[in-house]
Order: sequence, then structure tokens, then C-alpha cells
Amino acid sequence: MGGSGKTTLIAKTYNCEIVKRHFECSAWITVSQTYSIEDLFRSFIRQFYEAAKQAIPLDLITMSYRQLVEMLVNYLDRKRYLVVLDDVWDTELWNNIKVALPNSQHGCRVIITTRMDDIAAKSFEVGSDIHHIKPMEENEAWTLFCMKAFPWNARRCPEELENLAKDVVEKCQGLPLAVVSLGGKCKMHDMLRELALSKAEEEKFCALYDEQIGARREEGAIRRLSIQGSQAEIKLWEGMTQLRSFLLFVSETIDSTMINKFLSGFKLLRVLDLKGAPIDTFPDHVVSLFNLRYLNLKRTRIKKLPESVGRLFNLETLDLRRSQVEALPNGIVNLKTLQYLLSYQLKDGTYLDFNSVIGTRFPPKLNTLNNLQVLGYVEANSIVVKEIKSMTQLVRLDITDVEGSHEEDLCFAIQNMRLLRRLYVKAAKEDQILCLDALKSPPPFLEKLILFGKLDNIPQWFKSLQNLRQLSLSWSRLAIDPLSHIEALPNLRRLFLNKVHEEQHLEFKNGFRSLEILGIYYCDNLQSLTIDKGVMPGLKKLGIGSCGMLKEVPSGLKYLTKLQELWLINLSEDLIKRIEEPSGVDRPNVHHIPKITHYNKTSSGRSIRNLSSFVDTTGFFLSSQSVALEMGARAEEGAIRRLSIQSSHAEIKPWEELDLRGAPIETFPDHVVTLFNLSTVVKEIGSMTQLVSLDITNIEGSHEDDMCFAIQNMRLLRRLSVKAAKEDGMLCLDALKSPPLFLEFLALVALLNLRRLELGQVYDELHLEFKNGFRSLQILVIYYCDNLQSIMIDKGVMPGIKFLEIGYCGMLKEVSSGIKYLAKLQELLLTNLSEDLIKRIEEPSSVDRPNVQHIPKITYQYKTSSGWST
Repeated sequence: MGGSGKTTLIAKTYNCEIVKRHFECSAWITVSQTYSIEDLFRSFIRQFYEAAKQAIPLDLITMSYRQLVEMLVNYLDRKRYLVVLDDVWDTELWNNIKVALPNSQHGCRVIITTRMDDIAAKSFEVGSDIHHIKPMEENEAWTLFCMKAFPWNARRCPEELENLAKDVVEKCQGLPLAVVSLGGKCKMHDMLRELALSKAEEEKFCALYDEQIGARREEGAIRRLSIQGSQAEIKLWEGMTQLRSFLLFVSETIDSTMINKFLSGFKLLRVLDLKGAPIDTFPDHVVSLFNLRYLNLKRTRIKKLPESVGRLFNLETLDLRRSQVEALPNGIVNLKTLQYLLSYQLKDGTYLDFNSVIGTRFPPKLNTLNNLQVLGYVEANSIVVKEIKSMTQLVRLDITDVEGSHEEDLCFAIQNMRLLRRLYVKAAKEDQILCLDALKSPPPFLEKLILFGKLDNIPQWFKSLQNLRQLSLSWSRLAIDPLSHIEALPNLRRLFLNKVHEEQHLEFKNGFRSLEILGIYYCDNLQSLTIDKGVMPGLKKLGIGSCGMLKEVPSGLKYLTKLQELWLINLSEDLIKRIEEPSGVDRPNVHHIPKITHYNKTSSGRSIRNLSSFVDTTGFFLSSQSVALEMGARAEEGAIRRLSIQSSHAEIKPWEELDLRGAPIETFPDHVVTLFNLSTVVKEIGSMTQLVSLDITNIEGSHEDDMCFAIQNMRLLRRLSVKAAKEDGMLCLDALKSPPLFLEFLALVALLNLRRLELGQVYDELHLEFKNGFRSLQILVIYYCDNLQSIMIDKGVMPGIKFLEIGYCGMLKEVSSGIKYLAKLQELLLTNLSEDLIKRIEEPSSVDRPNVQHIPKITYQYKTSSGWST
């Protein structure tokens, strides 16, 4: 396969000096698909002669095939040579070329690279070895991509880009050339990036305002404004006439009158994001924002949109998901530039409950929105299913409340949507048959299919979904085995089966070669689950939930060698006991799985038990606000504010991992910081820009990139204390390229190997104290600490220091009395300090003289009008 690294590997070998010393001559020929055998021979001769610094025959270009062969045979006779034939496409090449390459039994080597198996398998009539270049492993490809795409970010992908980046890497199929090429395309040149950042700062592309820090507010320069705070703070930003984007993140109820007044000054606004804002009515002034392109009202309490919303002629995106809007006004069809329209209500429960997602009623003439690409979740009726027939430009369609009478029109419409990538179809009622048999030819590029409703059978067109990557079947309640109809789908990565099967047994017999994530939920009658050997060879995550009759985990789990996570949700205690204890009956079938989690709902809350390391964490309860800790999901953004651990310290001390990604926690229990067995405390700390103080201990080398990335994002940080895990541990912060601008206090503890320390313009406090450590420090320089009045050095600190310089600290009143403890100090250099300080050590009877008398060399230098004086 092209791009797998064949040529790179051979080139590294060919150019190795150790390899070249074994051969008297060598040549590299790139063959490709079209070639002339005479030209190949001439290229051999040129390379051989040039390497030997011999004159190339003048008549080489006119030599015949026979003359070229004779010349090569004579030259290579009794020589040990190395020849590389790169990118061979013709199976007959070797037969044509071997006559000129004598096999003199002197250890000659011919290396052929090809992307064709039939050439590699050919008999070369001499001893030959075949080396197949395998695609890169997923983690290797990811590391290489990050190295190329994000060199400026400690080779780490920003979390908001991670899903997209992983999709890009997956499309590379493990080919290094593709990974490197696409990674390079995603990278911005260092100089160009610096220019962009400086220009963005100059034009206030993003400015941070904080009253405590006192950052300057420049109203005319601000184009994008994000507010996270109270209603009072919003009022501070009225009258921003040049604003283009406004994002609001507040939790307290907001007066709609105040919002209208606030928005009245934003004549040029293009982006308005009120996601999650506690507002009950649609702000009337929004319809006056003629330039508005993006309007996000997701998770608001708005129940109705006005007819005048049709005046937003430039609107391209309208997001009403999880709002309380039941129907859209007729004016919505006037939004001819609209491309993305999403709206639904979410009732109590989870997305798996039948009545949880409620579609929105759309007005007639929906098909006049010619630019619409994403449409969801539209409530079906006889008019809607006819109108969407002409909406062939859609790439996503989510439709609810589908009835039997809609089948013909709906299937005809879907069949014409040749660009469709995602399709969600939900029946009108639980007992309503969802029939899509009339769909003869599904969209060829369909990647995600979600069917929500009762099925009589699996449609025959399922087998033609060659590009399908995710399939979700919910409330199908099939009486037949659905797996045989989907097992051969070549690109299926994710499969979710929710209340899909009413039989007692479900068996995975064949196929699912590309499946990575499998979820099986609410199969009430399911008693046994069978997984045969060879099925789902690449499965990484498996979730089984709310299958109360299931008696045991499948014994076939032992065949899933790549399985990384097993989630067991609301299953019977008898089943859990079979794998929980080391002597459990089913323990041998799951012992290879790194992470096994039992999630269970109890009368006192929700519990999580880590079954992979026999740690009982049943006391780890989350408040009722933490609603999104389901299989493979992150905590709902903004949901968890306080973490409460009700177990005793002894019970939680063995924990090795605490993953709180997506949870903007503000308060930790005190005893969390003493969990010394934690190998990872993973938080979205990089987005916690509100932190002003951070003290972190037990830091090891493996933490460097994550820690530095987090600290770099804490632009308000004023205090930072970092302590190594061990006394002899190396504390490395080299990955921190841009430290917080307002940092006032820095403590680095346990730098055992630190030899030289310079502190310049880094400290604004009155006192600086060296209390512990610095066992290897030999040189210390302190300068330009304008407010510094005293330096304290405790006994035993810096025992090996040899050189100390203190300069440009005008407020310093005395040298540290602790200098007398620095027995190995050889030189003390004082630069531009006060005369009062110098007098305290200059004369034999001076107050501080006894503290410095053991130092062999003490120098004072200061600048005068005529130059430096020493």
C-alpha cells in the first residue's frame, strides 16, 4: 500500500554508513509504473561510476541493450553490491533485469519495494525474504499526528478538537505518509502563528477583563465578548456598538427587559449564544439584529418564537435543542439563508426512553428553505413528508412521530437525499410499526442511522449501507435475530441496541470486523449473551445495561483481546459477584480488561464500583445534579459543581484514577488531595481560567505535558506551588512555554538536581524565604526585586552554594543573617544596593560583618555618572 513507509524504511537502511561499509558499490533505482529497461541499466552505470569517482563512458547514451548488459556484468563481477529497486509495479521486471546482476555468491543484496502482493510473492530463484509493512497502531498514528499538527502545544491536541482530529487520523488508516501530510496541513507555521497571536492581541481579538486584576476595558476595540457571571456584571458591558459575537454563561434568572436593553446596542452582532441562559421569553430586540448569522437558544426556558423572527434574513444557524418551543412560527420559512435548524424538547428521563425526545411542529412551505442542510427534529405530518421530497440538499434529517401512512412519501424523500450523512426516524407511538421497506436505495454516504420504534423485520436495504459508521436501534422489540442482517457492514464502528430484542438469547456469531463500541440496553427478556471467537476483533468498549434477567457475562469476552472498558449498568448482584471477586466464576473471562465499572442506581443515589481492581467505591455518590455519567459519556457540561465523597478516607485511599473531565468542580473534599495512589487526576483544568492559586504535589516526569498545558491556560494565576513526588525526582517544566502573566508567587520544591537558579523581576513581595531543599544548588542570582526588604535563609538550605549575587534590590535593608550557614560560599557579589546595607558589612565592627566573614571574596559594584565602580 502506498504511503506505508516502505521507501522511508529502505532509505534509512540504504544510507546507513554501517551498511554501506559491507558493499563495494550500490545503486538506488525508482522504477514506477512506466520504465525502459535500457534507461534503468544506464542509471545503474551512472551511480556505480559516480560513486567510484570514475568517468562515465561518453557513449553511454547510445549503447544498445546487449552492450549495457555486458558493461554491468563486467563491472559487478566478483563485487559485493547493493541494489534497491523502489516502487516496482511490473511482475516481469526481475526477469528483465536479473541478467545484468550477476550472482557471484559474494553476499550481494537486491531490495525490491512494491505495493503489490503478487510481485512480493514471486519466485526470484534465489533466497528471498518478504517483509510486510503493517499500518501504524492507532496510538502510534495519533502520537505522530499530534507531533506534526500541534508542535506548539506540547504535541497535545486541544480537547475541543480531539474528536475531529481522531476522525482525521482514522481516515489515514495507519499510513504514515497520510498522517504526516494531513498533520502538516493542520499545522500553522511558528512565525505565522506568532504573527496571528500578536495581531489578535493588538486588535483585542480576545481580551480578559477581571476587576481584581484591573484589566483595561476598551469598548471600541472589542469584537467578541463572553460573560460568565451575574446579571449585575452584564450591565457593565452595555453600549458595545462594535460587538460582533456575544456569548452568555450565567446561572441566575435574568430579567428579559434587561437583556433587551443590553442587546439594543449590538447593531453589528453576527453571533448570539445564550445557551443555557435562564430566560423564559424570547428577547424582542433579537429580531432587529439584521446581521445575525448564528443564534443559539439551546437549553433555555423559551416556549415560543415570535413571527417577527422571519426578519433575520441573514440567519444561517438556529439551535433550539432542549428548549421548550413546541412549534415554530410561519415566519421561519422567510429565513432563506438558513442552513442549520435544530429543535426538540427533552422530557424527564434519558435519551433511551421512548417519550423523552419530542419533535417540533414546523409550518408549511418548509421546502422553500433551499439552503437548509441540517433539519431536526421535525414532527412528521402528511404535509411535511411531502414537502421534504424536494429537499435533496439535506445532509442530516431527524424526523419524529412517523406513522404508517407516511411510509411511501418519507421513503421517497430519503431516497432522493443523496448527500445525507445522518438519519434519525422515530415512530409516533410505542406500538406503532416503523416501516421503511419502501426505501429501495438508501443514501450512499449515510454514516449514522438511528431508528426509534417497533420493527417487524430488518429492512433489506441495511446490507447496502457500506459507509455506515454508527447504528442505533431503539425500541425495535424484534422477534428475530437482528445481528445477521448487520454483521457484514464493513465500516460499522458503533452499535447501540436498546430494547431491540425480545428473545432470551442473543448471539454474535460472525462479522463486525470494524466494530469498536457496543452498547446493549433494556433487553428485558435477555438471559444469555454469546460471543463467538473471531467476532468483533477490534472492540474497545462494551456496555451492558438494564438487562435484569441476564445471569452471567458472556464467556466470549475472553476472545475480545482489545477490549479496554466494560460497563455494567443496573445488572443483578448475582452477575456482579461472578466477576467481582478473584475467585468469581466468570473472573477469568474478564481479567484482561483494564477497566471494569459497575454503575448502579440505589435508594441513596448512584454508585460506581470499580470491579477491575476489586476496589469498592460504593460510597462515591454524586449529587442529583450529576446526571450524565453513563457509559462512555462525559459529565454534562456545567452540571457538577461540588463533589461529595461520603466514604471514609481508608476506603478511598487505594483509588488509582479519578476522572472528572467535563465537570467544572469548584469544591473538592479535603481528603482527595491525600490519595497518593492516584496515577491520574484528569480534569479539564485547562479551561479553569478562573483559578488564581494552585498548589500541586506528587508531580512525576510523566505529568509534565498535562500539567504545563493546564498552567499555561490559567491566565489569572497569581500563586503556583509545585512539588515533586520524590526527593530525588526531576521536576521538569520545560513544556510551559508561556507562564501566567500575573504570577506573583512561585514555589518549586524538590529540585534535587538544580545547580543554578536566577530570580529576576519575578517577585513583588517584601520578604523572600529559603526554607527547605536546594541540595545541589551552586549558583543563586537575585535581581530587580524592587519591593524586597529582607531575604531569609534557614539552616541546612543550599548547603553546597558557591556563588551568590544580589542586585538592583533598592529596598533591601540587610544581607541575610542566614548567609553564615552557607559554609561553602566562595563569592558574594552585591550590585547597586543601598549604601546603608553595604555599611553593615563593610567594616570589621559592622553589624552584619560576622555573618559574611567566612566568604573569601565579597564584591560590591555600582553605577555612577562616570561609569561602573567596584
